Amino acid sequence: VEAFPLCVEGRQQSVTVEVNGAVVGDHKWSNCDPWTADIPIPAAVLHLGPNQVTLRSAYAARPSDLSPSQSDDTRELSVGYTRLRIDPTEPG
Repeated sequence: VEAFPLCVEGRQQSVTVEVNGAVVGDHKWSNCDPWTADIPIPAAVLHLGPNQVTLRSAYAARPSDLSPSQSDDTRELSVGYTRLRIDPTEPG
């Protein structure tokens, strides 16, 4: 995964990665730098067939509320993803 946060002064953005309801990774930004990580998914949380991957952020905010003079973007944004890939690996 490669991700970057929408940062709001005084608040700490974070992301939690869940697979089928089990937390498999998380990250808390101490600054607004992009984050890159390989997150192993334990076989015990996977199902045969489709699996649900959930990405949860700490908060979302509208750029227009944060800086009305610089943005008219009213979308609620939290974390952007530049890469999200799941690769199967063989045990061992």
